[in-house]
Amino acid sequence: MNSEYDNISLSLLSQYYFCPRRAGLIMLEQVWEDNEYTVSGTMEHENVHNEHIEKRGQQAKIYDMYVSSEKLGDSGMCDCVEAQLDDESGAYIPALDGKYNLFPIEYKHGIVRNETEYNAQLCAQAMCIEEMFDCKIKNGAIFYISAHRRVDVQFDDNLRKMVIDGI
Repeated sequence: MNSEYDNISLSLLSQYYFCPRRAGLIMLEQVWEDNEYTVSGTMEHENVHNEHIEKRGQQAKIYDMYVSSEKLGDSGMCDCVEAQLDDESGAYIPALDGKYNLFPIEYKHGIVRNETEYNAQLCAQAMCIEEMFDCKIKNGAIFYISAHRRVDVQFDDNLRKMVIDGI
């Protein structure tokens, strides 16, 4: 990554794959106007963006977790990272004092749909986590708040390349 630029926001990567022009306006011109859909999504997201950890037995949920990748040059917040205790192959998580398999979850507003930009954003989160905790993450999920439904996303080579190209 070229050091003359700041890190690219994970959410900006999603904006870029939705509309490159819009991403450019946000990044270069700092132009953004909310509409009824973005306001509604922000309100639904408020419950997620409250940094805390919920631990139940061998599972934990880490909410509003900051992640970054020096190699990729991106950073941002994960809405939720599910952690499953795994002493054999898991990544050491200091806040949980143990080794865990990690599974990022991105919360989205609206109906269930397969959106490339959402998948790229989620994969970028996973790639940041992999670098930070020296682990491998094969998949994550998009959780559609209004539909109360979770859709699994596989982090294959094509999606990982898309993240690198987008950044």
